[in-house]
Amino acid sequence: MKNKKQIGLFDSGLGGYSIYRDLRQNFPETGFVLLADQKNAPYGNKTNQEIIDTSLSAFKWFESRDIDTVIIACNTATAIALEACREAFPHMNIVGIIDMTVDQLKEYPKGEIAVVSTMATYLSHAYHDSMDRYGFRYTAKPLKKLVDYIENLEPYDEYLHDELEEVKFADYLILGCTHFPLVYDDFKKNYDHQILDSRKPIRDYVASHNHLECTGESEVYTTGDPELMEIQIKSLVGDDVKVGKAQWK
Repeated sequence: MKNKKQIGLFDSGLGGYSIYRDLRQNFPETGFVLLADQKNAPYGNKTNQEIIDTSLSAFKWFESRDIDTVIIACNTATAIALEACREAFPHMNIVGIIDMTVDQLKEYPKGEIAVVSTMATYLSHAYHDSMDRYGFRYTAKPLKKLVDYIENLEPYDEYLHDELEEVKFADYLILGCTHFPLVYDDFKKNYDHQILDSRKPIRDYVASHNHLECTGESEVYTTGDPELMEIQIKSLVGDDVKVGKAQWK
């Protein structure tokens, strides 16, 4: 009899869908559950304690569904809440994405690196700490408004063009927010060099960690408005996805 386990993916909003979508395309027989906390998004503008509290609530939700492996598919939550979640749920395998995102730089020739992220990730210095461990030097650039533009399906072309002018010198651009790959093509229009994000390292992690044992259904949930998230996904990437409502205390 097949094991019906699932792998959890947690994000503050639409960004986690970029990870969910990539994993579903590469591991169609594996069950993934995406929880998008759109009710409390964006995390990038919240205090550290608010991010920790909402992240802990999310992990209680995963625990209630007997999901014991969860990838925090959110740079901000990884930066702020990873250790608090691991301490509160020691029986769960909780995976952050910042170190694995930085680690892929070892596969490339050395060069100038820039990281774009939310303000909360920028202020956490999590990428600084990770880069320092690997001996990389980099420039950090917060894109304060881009997550809101993406979530609200608002025009952002001029904003993105102007903001990326400051990092065009870099040989590598790391998208330090999982919302950003949803508009990857627009980053490519405004940046001529190598762009890296969290999708490949997460894919590599799943491939090497018993994903074949997880054969449950793949599902998408939001703490916000399910119908709105379905519209957002359709508008951004063209997918028709059924989104469920996640309830927690």
